[in-house]
Amino acid sequence: MSEWLADLNKTEIVKLLLQMGGALIVARLTVFWALRRYKSEKAWERQHDTLTTAVQAISELQRVVDEWANEDEERNYPEEYSDTLRARFATAKRDLERVTAAGRLILPDNINSVLETLIRDLNAPAEWDWWPDRVSELKSYVEKASGIIPAGRRLLGSAPGGGST
Repeated sequence: MSEWLADLNKTEIVKLLLQMGGALIVARLTVFWALRRYKSEKAWERQHDTLTTAVQAISELQRVVDEWANEDEERNYPEEYSDTLRARFATAKRDLERVTAAGRLILPDNINSVLETLIRDLNAPAEWDWWPDRVSELKSYVEKASGIIPAGRRLLGSAPGGGST
C-alpha cells in the first residue's frame, strides 16, 4: 500500500480528495432533500386523513339531520329507527370532536375554526323547544360546516412534491 501512495503525486491526491468531498456533499444534499420530502408527504397525509374524517363525520351528521327532518314530516318511523339515528348522530359528533382536537395541530385556522364552531353549536343548549325548529337549527349548523369541503380541496389540491391528485 505504501508503494501505491508513493506513486501518487500531489495533484492526484488533491483530485481524489475533491472527488470524495464532492461525493459527500452530494450524498448529504440527497439525504436532506429526501428527508424534507418525506416529512412534507407525512404532513400532507395527516392533513388528508384529518380532513377526510371530518368530512365523513359532517356528512353523517347531515344524513341524520335530513332523516330527522323526514321523520318529522312523516311521523311514522319506529322508535328503534329513531334510536339508531340518535346513536349515529352521537357517534358522528364524537368522531368530529376527536378529529377537531387533532386538527388544532395540523389544519389551517380557517378550517379548524369552522370545525370548532360546529362542535360548539352542536353542544350548545337548544334554542327551540319545538323539535322541528331544533332540526332546522341543526341542519343550518351542519350546512355551514360543509364549507370546509372547498377549503379542504384547495389545501389538498396537489399531492406533496408537486404532482396533482
